[in-house]
Amino acid sequence: MPSAPGAPSPRRSDHGPVEDIRNWRRRLLLSGFALSAQAQDNGGADPSLVERGHYLATAGDCAACHGDNAAGGLAIESPMGAIYASNISPDPVNGIGKWTLQEFGDALRKGRAPGKGWLYPAMPYTSYAGLSDDDVKALYSYFRLKVAPQAKPAPETKLPFPFMRIAMIGWNFLNLHDGKAAGAIPVEGDQLKRGQELVETLGHCSTCHTPRNDLMGEIDSQHLAGGQVAHGMRRISRRRKTVSATGRMRISRPS
Repeated sequence: MPSAPGAPSPRRSDHGPVEDIRNWRRRLLLSGFALSAQAQDNGGADPSLVERGHYLATAGDCAACHGDNAAGGLAIESPMGAIYASNISPDPVNGIGKWTLQEFGDALRKGRAPGKGWLYPAMPYTSYAGLSDDDVKALYSYFRLKVAPQAKPAPETKLPFPFMRIAMIGWNFLNLHDGKAAGAIPVEGDQLKRGQELVETLGHCSTCHTPRNDLMGEIDSQHLAGGQVAHGMRRISRRRKTVSATGRMRISRPS
């Protein structure tokens, strides 16, 4: 049927039907790649993976510093000054919404985060260094997919000279061990390994219960022997204690 005078002509393809099919297939393939990349970057949408991430976040007590809503802002007192917990909700501006899985893993295990650079060890990355790749992926999936974004900036940490973030490079060289939580010792058996994961890695017990040296690094030879935290409080020893025949208490490192 001819078009009415002045009406636009029906749009026709500049290509034949074979070329149109090819273009459609290309677009479909590219869309599939994009969706696959997004799912991979989100740690996957497998419900069991998200649930494991929730379990790991609970065992790691992330809410103690970052709050139940992951918005952060808690002031963690240290001898150098207050260190403020970050917003770790999936908000794209104030939280981790734009972080890749690699960046999230680096913050957890290497103490380096986008927009901040080197983190202070109030964030227990020296313990989280023992997290597996699967653990990191599960945590990333949980925080990205199940935690509500919080559009609230956390206060900026401003420690005095010489405690700049760049100084953490040297501190990490002395105190950060790739793939190993601070103070962890080799153990055998599934039960002991599970307990070690809860105590040394996720629970990061040593960050409070291990004495620190003049550079604020954990003293491995006194692992879990009790440490000093904010406001002069002291954490008790978490080592196994035995009493000798003379009545003196002897502290031995767990085997």
